[in-house]
Amino acid sequence: MVNMRQRFLFKLFLVVGFLSLGGFNAFAKPALQEGSEISTLQFIIPTASYDPIRYEAGLLLTQAWEELGLSVEVTGMDFQALSQRLNSPPNDDFHAFISGYVSRPERLDPDVLLNRPFTCPGVDTGVNYQGYCSEEYDALIEAQRTTMDEALRQDLVYQTQQKLAEDLPAIALYHVTEVTAYNNTLFENPTPMMGQGLFNIWNLLSMTPITDQRMLAMGKAGDIDTVNLFAPVTGGANTDILRLIYDMLGRVRPDGTVEPWAAESWEVIDDTTVQVNVRQGMTFHDGEPVTAEDVKYSYDIQKAEGAAIYAPFLDPIEEVEQVDDYTLIFHLSQPYPALFQATFSQILIVPKHIWENVDGVLAEAQVDNPIGSGPFSWGGWQRGEVLTLMAYKDHFQAPEIDSFSSVVYATPDALFQGLVSGDVQMPDRRLLPTQIEELEQYDYLTRIEEQDFGVYYVGFNLRIPPFDDPAFRQAIAHTIDYDTIVNTLLDGYAVPGAGFIAPANAAWHDPDLTFPSFDLEAARQILTDAGYSWDDSGRLLFPAE
Repeated sequence: MVNMRQRFLFKLFLVVGFLSLGGFNAFAKPALQEGSEISTLQFIIPTASYDPIRYEAGLLLTQAWEELGLSVEVTGMDFQALSQRLNSPPNDDFHAFISGYVSRPERLDPDVLLNRPFTCPGVDTGVNYQGYCSEEYDALIEAQRTTMDEALRQDLVYQTQQKLAEDLPAIALYHVTEVTAYNNTLFENPTPMMGQGLFNIWNLLSMTPITDQRMLAMGKAGDIDTVNLFAPVTGGANTDILRLIYDMLGRVRPDGTVEPWAAESWEVIDDTTVQVNVRQGMTFHDGEPVTAEDVKYSYDIQKAEGAAIYAPFLDPIEEVEQVDDYTLIFHLSQPYPALFQATFSQILIVPKHIWENVDGVLAEAQVDNPIGSGPFSWGGWQRGEVLTLMAYKDHFQAPEIDSFSSVVYATPDALFQGLVSGDVQMPDRRLLPTQIEELEQYDYLTRIEEQDFGVYYVGFNLRIPPFDDPAFRQAIAHTIDYDTIVNTLLDGYAVPGAGFIAPANAAWHDPDLTFPSFDLEAARQILTDAGYSWDDSGRLLFPAE
């Protein structure tokens, strides 16, 4: 039987029949002039094989934009190609894109999602894909980063969300409900985590074998591209694996709080001084001890040569002072309330005795056997097939399992079939709505449901017309059909986009935020009032001088 979602997609494909899918197509740079016809919009979206929901949302937006009189050329890209494209300045050959920030523990702190994707310095480093630059917004971000007054910080964070809602460099489309599953005949004692489902460190530590099978296999849609932690980060997949191999001073718990990890404890001396006591007895996977010297080296070298995305979380650190073998003093240039959740839980501790002997640029180093001190040590990697980690039994919180493998699947559907067949015991991601319905057939698969604080969004390139015009963006904001996205594409397993701080992150989400409703007539009126017009064929024209 054909369900409502299938009928909707069939109609959508009839309307949007000109898609260019697959690899990256070189776009002709737009030559847009006032009073002229708006040239074809170049719209980058994920492929259907990588993320069918975002792909279908892109088709839905394309249909609405065409109804406004715009011509749209859609290019589908897989995750790595899309990430690399958006990270390649000067970024003047596309108009809009669909992307997302999945839930990660450190992203519970609002600075992570509100800072680097939207502040002016990110325009030059490539992480501010929209090219949005506002002195007022940057001042608000800096203010919330430097106050230790929690009530004042919350008010400032609310103001930053309101500023984004006014300027609309990007618009949240939806926040999903995370539904996943695991094989209950082979493993027990799962630990789901808000926004991360079962692919989180706490679950990999707690999952306990029921039978003689002591390897936990996870299905993953797509592979990582490097295990060199200094390499430019194109996405979170690399980081997910690296955080199993390496330790950090702190880890975010399943309830969202931060606890000392490689740090035995920490103490706030004053607003700009924090003492860290490094856990004693830890060793790297090669047997060498982990000391304060390694921690200092890790922070110093990553501040100097680390991936650009971590720069905002290291910038407030003026100096890391080593007091003795297991004591450090972090001196901050200013108060920084996100130090524990956004910095201590992200910066990986590396062995100084290995990395100080690497010649040349660290980001270009060939890393075949990463050595950390984390709960898992390196096992091996067959690119595009499987990556294996071994439980490090000398760790202070060693896993119950003996090993962990990440098995690569080409599509989410193939991954789900691997879960059903028993080839893997859990997926790395949420299940699709059609898969959730099918899940009920298998009593050996236990369903897990958690709220998600990630965001999936459409971003606009403010560097070039027409998205450099605030009125045009306001009109486009009325083309998002939230009801169809949430209730048809996602079968109700989501909530409408409500800004970049999701409602599930209740401590920091501004509940008073409002966004334009789906209303194409309102969009046309805004364009008309701003001086836009339409030619005899219905194509939208720029305002005349």
